[in-house]
Amino acid sequence: MKNVEGVIKLPQKGNNEKPLVSILIYNYNYGKYLAECFQSALDQSYPNIEILFSDNASDDNSWDIAIDFQRRYPGRITIARNRSNLGTDANIENCWATQSGRYYVVLGSDDVLDKDFVEITSNLLTEHADAAYVMTHRYILDKDGNRSEEMPFYDGRYKLLPPSQNGVYMMAAINPSITQICYRTDQAKRRSAKGDFGSQFYGTRILDFRLCLDYPVIYINDPLVGHRIHGENQSLVADKNLMEILGPYVLNLQFKEMGRTHGYNTIVNKFNESIPRLAKLALRYSLRAAKRGDISLALQYWHLSQAIFPEVGESPECSMLGAMLKQGALIDATEYHSFNSGLDFQRIVSYKPDEPFIRL
Repeated sequence: MKNVEGVIKLPQKGNNEKPLVSILIYNYNYGKYLAECFQSALDQSYPNIEILFSDNASDDNSWDIAIDFQRRYPGRITIARNRSNLGTDANIENCWATQSGRYYVVLGSDDVLDKDFVEITSNLLTEHADAAYVMTHRYILDKDGNRSEEMPFYDGRYKLLPPSQNGVYMMAAINPSITQICYRTDQAKRRSAKGDFGSQFYGTRILDFRLCLDYPVIYINDPLVGHRIHGENQSLVADKNLMEILGPYVLNLQFKEMGRTHGYNTIVNKFNESIPRLAKLALRYSLRAAKRGDISLALQYWHLSQAIFPEVGESPECSMLGAMLKQGALIDATEYHSFNSGLDFQRIVSYKPDEPFIRL
């Protein structure tokens, strides 16, 4: 971004009127999306940002792209590269080493930010000094950049007071993209989930849960993040080793204990409510695996659904799907849509939050 004289504005650490916001980008082999990601960070309407990039020894053109952007925007972008793939924690640690912003966002290297994302979220954090983070709605981008919309989770802008958001986190993934949240740095760093169970997949969810146990958080239903869905998403790795179900199950046990120690019985009770939903979700992953012809994985998810909640075996979807899987039958498009609608996971309305909350 340039000022009226055409000179590139450099990050200003001591600016209290417009606090410095750090945009952390960590990457592995997403070179095909990286230039668009960088440009969305540079195009922010907010004037005071720093961009911190780390690459985990990608073997595509990611590093060349990062070098080019740093050359073209001197003083705005800091880049680092690991000599080998050291994992997610080590990659993001490179960004933390030089991070100076009062607020920060972790921008997925395949995602993009709306030009007003930082302006809107940072202003809300400044206005609400007790809030730990601001979460925005998202829209979906496919691998070719085509955009599609989905219903916002909540029906407006809200300040969610503890433990309003905690119970909901046990039932639904409100922010599937890490990019949807802008954090207050001092609070988030103290509650980092680095090194916890499954931090590669669920570190930010543990952090988010910890923060909204102790602080208000803000939700806005503006779609300010483009979340890329494609065939190389990290969630596919979690899918293949059953982490999409086993991970949330163990996380919810951890969340239940965290809620108990805070004296929030509503969170403790949510654990039992979450189990039937996870069982149905396991059936949905079984269906997806069957659709792409992975009958072995489909059977694993099918059995897992009943292991965590035996009553789900009485549902017609479970019975019919199980019969087809045991015969080794593939699921065609008509059958897929019929089963999927029966599992009822498509959100068609936006919700009012759990109490306590304040409408903004």
